[in-house]
Amino acid sequence: FQIYQGTTVEYSSRRFQSHIHRFDLLANMLEGKSDGFSRSPETPEGVTLTPEQLELLNEIESRDNIFAEIDYRVYR
Repeated sequence: FQIYQGTTVEYSSRRFQSHIHRFDLLANMLEGKSDGFSRSPETPEGVTLTPEQLELLNEIESRDNIFAEIDYRVYR
């Protein structure tokens, strides 16, 4: 909306690009693609993250966790 309306275009664009970059990092981790991190093998329970990936995931979650009050287990 801010980009379309022409208000705070630079800030809005920068924020959008930042969110897309973090999404791509997370998607690549789940898909096992090379993103600068070595990936542990996948276990039957799901994806196993390296310590570096887990640290990145925790940082992203603390930065972008807009639904902290929602219990994800309700929806799985």
